[in-house]
Amino acid sequence: MSLTSDIELLAAVPFFSGFSDDHLRLIGFSAESRTLPDDMVLYEEGQLLHSAYIIKTGSVEASRGNSVRVIGPNSLLAERALIVDMRAPESIRVREPVDALQIRRSVFRRFLEEYPEMAIAVRARFAARLTAAARDYARVGRKLNAIDY
Repeated sequence: MSLTSDIELLAAVPFFSGFSDDHLRLIGFSAESRTLPDDMVLYEEGQLLHSAYIIKTGSVEASRGNSVRVIGPNSLLAERALIVDMRAPESIRVREPVDALQIRRSVFRRFLEEYPEMAIAVRARFAARLTAAARDYARVGRKLNAIDY
């Protein structure tokens, strides 16, 4: 795939929405194209991650315990790994051959240091998610507190 199609792919992923074309071009240029064969294990639950992956074509299976879900094109895997050290919350196995972009944390963090506007956009995105999660937890807490034991 070309740099132009990689930029279009990045623009279609919600995590990168709001990034300028120049920022997407930098990320696309630094990302590594990977072809992942059928049945390959990309990573195991609990494994330390250093990269995120965007699926261009194909699909993977994400599993954790008895829960299994299929993830397809335009999906970003392990987005938090772009920012912080993290362990995989689930195992990822290639279901059908996948073309993907691999974005290494070391490269992405350098972009955040050099382009503060990118860091501001990412921080706002994570802050919104944390706020929503806190509301959800509060709602669950209220329901649990309402249960008469």
